[in-house]
Amino acid sequence: MIYLGLWLLALVASTAQAANITQQTEGPCSPAIAQTGGDVKINCQAGVDPKVLQQINENFNKMITKANNNERKLEEIKRKVEEWPNRFNDLFRQAKTNRDNQLGQQAEALLWKGKLEQANTLLNPPPITMAHYHAIQLGMSYQEVVGILGRHGEEMGKSVGITSYVWKGANYSMLVAAFVNDQLQALTPSGLR
Repeated sequence: MIYLGLWLLALVASTAQAANITQQTEGPCSPAIAQTGGDVKINCQAGVDPKVLQQINENFNKMITKANNNERKLEEIKRKVEEWPNRFNDLFRQAKTNRDNQLGQQAEALLWKGKLEQANTLLNPPPITMAHYHAIQLGMSYQEVVGILGRHGEEMGKSVGITSYVWKGANYSMLVAAFVNDQLQALTPSGLR
């Protein structure tokens, strides 16, 4: 009987000890998500806007509530929670090592605002294809060209009524466009497939 009492006491003590798990992570934005008994929380020490983190945490916790104990949905949410800081860290490293300092700084600013998809598109633009080139017609406005390419161009120069932009894509694909009074007058492709 004494042994059973000691065994139960040891079991209760080990359970109480297990509930006080301390986790530490590394990197500018890393979650501690193993053994969570309640809300998941992502913490970033390197300057991510606390309001953005609060919104991200609220979104994940709303997703958890909506999952309604569905294991498949909860696993998907857990994967997304685990993925977010890894994607943040990967994109952060890409931004820091990007050869184009201005582009790297723009991507970093987007990351600190929690806009991972926009930072990813900036750092890893999809290729510009011949289909894009053929879809663009002289006389189109800048916004119409943006709609076709799916992103804004980088302004190259501006003078009286004339503005030129470049769109750079993966694999050195590129389009250079000149607009006169917001109407496309010239379009030059490079490296398109």
